Amino acid sequence: MTPASKRIDLRQLRYFLAIAEYGSVRRAAEVLHIAQPPLGRQIQQLEAALDAKLFRRSSRGMELTEAGRELRCHALRLMQRVDEAAHATSLVAAGQVGKLRVQFTDDYLHGRLARALTRFHRQNPLIEVEVTMAYSNDIVARVVEGEIDLGFTVMPLPATAAGLQVAELASVPLGVALPRTHALAQRLEIRIGELAEDTFLCARIEPNTALYTMATALFGEARIQPRLISGFWPTSLMIDMVAAGMGVALFTYQTDTARHPGVAYVPLSDWGAKLRLCLVWSRGTGRRIGVEQLIETSREIFLTADWARTR
Repeated sequence: MTPASKRIDLRQLRYFLAIAEYGSVRRAAEVLHIAQPPLGRQIQQLEAALDAKLFRRSSRGMELTEAGRELRCHALRLMQRVDEAAHATSLVAAGQVGKLRVQFTDDYLHGRLARALTRFHRQNPLIEVEVTMAYSNDIVARVVEGEIDLGFTVMPLPATAAGLQVAELASVPLGVALPRTHALAQRLEIRIGELAEDTFLCARIEPNTALYTMATALFGEARIQPRLISGFWPTSLMIDMVAAGMGVALFTYQTDTARHPGVAYVPLSDWGAKLRLCLVWSRGTGRRIGVEQLIETSREIFLTADWARTR
């Protein structure tokens, strides 16, 4: 930055451009709502800072010199950038542009999450939504740490969620993914006790997760102790293993990836066999870019969804 440029401010450039546009100090002063003398002094200071004559008087009014025409080209580009910066800042402040970090669990792998995100994108095309999948407890931890803005997960939440904002979205029926060759694959519904001899596949065995808590409660109510094998994640891998005959798996009803030609999905008839889907966010992010609107959009789609058990 040169010593001269340090003495130039945006106000002087705006005054300069106004005189260049109207060709008159008087007319420029009227448009700018200032008196002529201070306007003239600002232009004199600008010329002194640049050590260049910017205007010459003629019968047609104030005309730009060669140096003035050069400055006008640069000043117009600069003012455009300033206006763009101001506009972008206003959009961010109004929550209409920016980046939103979202995570979801496998239990959201059905059309409603996609519809919520699609509607949000159409309404907010300037907000980038970064969407990734993770385990439910990891999502809560990342919301707490501020690594993500919003988490789609399941209840009950771990103790680490204390202090987070929570919006329950829906109670989703739970079912079992069975190999098509399984003896119970053609049933309209099933009780979990009928699977006492089957091996259950799961992502990981973690006692304080919602799905594990529900599964153990269902097993306890049915008085069975099935064999559990973990390590199958994401859902698509587990479905492939079910299709191959390695075992069965619990799923929320209408999970998209359960639509596998080698897999039958049978709803559970056990009382309480539902997962409670929810949104979590921290109190501090509730007013961040797009968070409130995505929460509202998700509520509208999930709360009005038809969760009827149809095959």
